[in-house]
Amino acid sequence: MRTDSYSQLGFNRDDFAILIDAENNNRFGVPIQIIEFLGEDAEASVHFKQLGQNNKRILSEQLRLEYFASNAGTLAEFYRDYLQYLQEIADKGEVDAILQAATLFYTWAFRGTEDCMQAMGFALEYFQRASEQGAAEASYQLAEMYRRIINPDYDLYFQHHREKNLQYYLRQSAQQGHCIGQYQLAYSFEYGQHGFTQDDGKALYWYQQAADQDNPQALNNLGDKYERGKGVKRDYTQAAHYYQRSANHDIVEAIYNLGRLYLRGLGVEKDEVKGRALLTQAANRYYLPARRKLKSLDKK
Repeated sequence: MRTDSYSQLGFNRDDFAILIDAENNNRFGVPIQIIEFLGEDAEASVHFKQLGQNNKRILSEQLRLEYFASNAGTLAEFYRDYLQYLQEIADKGEVDAILQAATLFYTWAFRGTEDCMQAMGFALEYFQRASEQGAAEASYQLAEMYRRIINPDYDLYFQHHREKNLQYYLRQSAQQGHCIGQYQLAYSFEYGQHGFTQDDGKALYWYQQAADQDNPQALNNLGDKYERGKGVKRDYTQAAHYYQRSANHDIVEAIYNLGRLYLRGLGVEKDEVKGRALLTQAANRYYLPARRKLKSLDKK
């Protein structure tokens, strides 16, 4: 194993490495970026291998990059060297290293680099350690693991109390500030999914938390709550406000919803031309409610 500054290359042909952004204190190469150095010109032109995808990228001289590298003969061996490096740091309690180790094990479980069962078990253990130290991303990944894992090879770790654990980690990720976790918790309350009791008030609260972090879909769903008066007093002005913010992120449902309000002058000044334009924009992206609405307008 070696870690040196990027300007002091010294790689051999076909060496692997993980880039580390020293300027932003990213010591663990997140996301994992595997480099294959193909020759002496590698400092100017680098071929990235990220989860099997090859991308060419020219590195700026202004970037202060470091690398982790080993003399492993295969990518699988390199991952094991990198994991050992992570575990040495993780064992000291550094949460970023724990989270990165969990992510690496999780990747292995799905890529077949290691024994799937063993890798998934380690991923679960490391994500739990990171979650206990307040890492919102770890809590969210745990919720996703309990929600999505259906492969029988992995079920040993998830078949018991799956719904209870999903609820726990989804709540935890939301409380720790994970934007997508907040949105998914809100959605679960809105529709009574994953064992959560349907509750418009709680859905509104968590949509608001996610919207405060500018989550595009949460902004649209919050607008819908205000438009329909679900969990909150009906307020078309607020509905239009949140639909507009969501539409600014190019969410087609929000574009359609905003168009409807303009057609009727709800929360905004009535503007049929603008309303139709928004509906047409959504319809051109194959959003069926917009197409149906335009068709009904054309019949009038």
